[in-house]
Amino acid sequence: MTKISNVLVLGCTGLVGHGVSLYLVKKNFYVVGTANDKNIKSTNKNFKVYRNINLLNEKLINKIESIIKKNKIQAVIHSAALVPNKLNYQSKNFFNDSVKINSLSFLNLYKISKKNNVNFLINISTPNVKNVDKIDLEIHHNFYIFTKYLAELFLSKLINSKTNIVSLRIKSPYGYILDTKAVIPNFIKKIIGNQKLILKGNINKKQTFTFVEDIGSACEEIFKNNLTGVKNCFGTEQITIRNLANLIENVFSKKIKSKEFKNFRYASKFSYKKNINILKTSLNEGLLKILKTNKNFEIFKIK
Repeated sequence: MTKISNVLVLGCTGLVGHGVSLYLVKKNFYVVGTANDKNIKSTNKNFKVYRNINLLNEKLINKIESIIKKNKIQAVIHSAALVPNKLNYQSKNFFNDSVKINSLSFLNLYKISKKNNVNFLINISTPNVKNVDKIDLEIHHNFYIFTKYLAELFLSKLINSKTNIVSLRIKSPYGYILDTKAVIPNFIKKIIGNQKLILKGNINKKQTFTFVEDIGSACEEIFKNNLTGVKNCFGTEQITIRNLANLIENVFSKKIKSKEFKNFRYASKFSYKKNINILKTSLNEGLLKILKTNKNFEIFKIK
């Protein structure tokens, strides 16, 4: 079995892409990242970044192929995605753009990977994938799920591929990138900015969150064990939104010593039998890592 050392991460400046890239760099992989950003700069010798890679531009597919060839890429992790929000969901092009980035780009990446003998192609997905009814497409979250469902339809037809195709379903990721609408980054950003947290919905319902570096460890596990097909990567704790808000407020609103931090007990353990083996970072550990990280995220900075 070929040892994987050179990995391409599409969408490396996003919440998931950054966490995966950071983990792999720490584990001595040579990581190449792409970003739809003009002002990104690499700060680590084991991390190379290509700027202005917009997956809506079909001509850039050839650029990605040249990146794969030049850097002798053995595994591709597709974490680039168009995630809906109130602004882009109202755009006339949102439907077509989402399908292109979240679904069709996966098929294009497969063709490139197969042509260039890439060992692994991992598509970051969601555990809620399903064939969403057309009426439900008006709900932007369901539309994101639908585009990921389309990508997995492609996957199901590529079982006999020499390239290991994996759909890695992740649940509620959180990490160092705070410029996102995801629950934990959004709470952290508001606490740091001295804004009041407004809790909505069923705040006593338990949820599971996954630290982004654990997603990187799941990718490493896929490489080591030559895995293929649909895999799950979930955190191993459950917490209510009410307790999550209390935990984040306690951590980020004042300085806490490590010993004090470990005494917080807000989350409860749970086991998901079909979960891929991951680092299993606790919420306490993950939030402490975010609290201590430097502003340049260790592998890149944005001007």
